[in-house]
Amino acid sequence: MERFDDKFIDDLRDLANNAEKLLAATGEQTGAEILKVRNRLEHSLQNVQGQIIDVERDLLKQAKAAAKTTNRYVHENAWASIGLASLVGIAAGIAIARR
Repeated sequence: MERFDDKFIDDLRDLANNAEKLLAATGEQTGAEILKVRNRLEHSLQNVQGQIIDVERDLLKQAKAAAKTTNRYVHENAWASIGLASLVGIAAGIAIARR
């Protein structure tokens, strides 16, 4: 199942791509109002792209921190981790055998 953050980033990427396509399609259009709308859209697009980069960077930092914490826990509690992994394996084996 896709996480909310992943879906949010994908939606923002789709929005940015569609905005870029719209800007490209209206590039030949003239008129003061169209130019104002294009400028606002370009500014908004730059902001969204910056936010996407920030969110991805934050998610990567969180994932690395979680991995380090897990790694430290497993090393400090090796036997407990082995026991827990064994129990999970046994439970999965029982669940599969019952099917």
